[in-house]
Amino acid sequence: MADEAIQNIEDALNKIVNTTDQSGNMRKDLKKTIFETVSTLRNLFHNIKEMIDEKTKQNKHLENEVTKMNKELDNCRSTTPKGQAETPKARKQELLRTDSRQVPPPHGSNKKLYSSIVETHVETKHRVLIRSRVNQTPEMVKKLLKSNVNHTEIKVGITSLKLFRDGRVVIEANSRNEIETIGHKIEETCGAELEVNIEKRRNPILPLLRIPEDITIENAEETLAKQNPELYIKEGDIRAKFCYTTKRETRNLVMEVDSETRRKLIQARIKLGWAICRVDYYIVAKR
Repeated sequence: MADEAIQNIEDALNKIVNTTDQSGNMRKDLKKTIFETVSTLRNLFHNIKEMIDEKTKQNKHLENEVTKMNKELDNCRSTTPKGQAETPKARKQELLRTDSRQVPPPHGSNKKLYSSIVETHVETKHRVLIRSRVNQTPEMVKKLLKSNVNHTEIKVGITSLKLFRDGRVVIEANSRNEIETIGHKIEETCGAELEVNIEKRRNPILPLLRIPEDITIENAEETLAKQNPELYIKEGDIRAKFCYTTKRETRNLVMEVDSETRRKLIQARIKLGWAICRVDYYIVAKR
């Protein structure tokens, strides 16, 4: 219902803008005032929608927490021996025990809280794939690498070296610079015998929602950079892929960006022409 109401408001504002733009007898200063007022209303409605979405998200989270607590209480009651009354003091102690969300630790190790495990950061691995050009086994490829590549000289370290039955040898490192240095060194010393392929990560894809009619693939990057100088968008940071129209006759632009530009756009409200747009996550379900 909220989305439908927002769409109705957006359609009404668009109708006001189109009617004003088509009016040939209206003074220019009045047209400018109407356009500015419509833009202000769009901003206000967008802020209200964000507040409603945030409150809905918080309520959903609280409902999930209450459901979990009720399940835990039911489990505690079911494990209480028959004939033993559950006193208020015992119930309070049980709640204190279950509220900490502790994960059972291995024998002899320290206890870890659920929150500390969830917040654990997973390091990104960068990989280089190596194959033999002359049908050598992975063990022979490994010996060749150790005899020709000195990690001390190139001043990098690897996190793992894996051998696969299909003939591949995979080397992992913690940074992009390290894995590129290792890959280039292997190509330089063993390029005649080994095929080196440095794994490249795909850039994020973001849809820019509800773009104006005059925004196209050709002018999207330039327009966005000029109207949003606070984002410091440089040439090449955004690559427009294609536009598509939804069932509600709204136009969206799909663009490819790097990780830093994605972080800027996700947190910002994008100004395009007379509209305020926002980006979303581009999710395609593959069958």
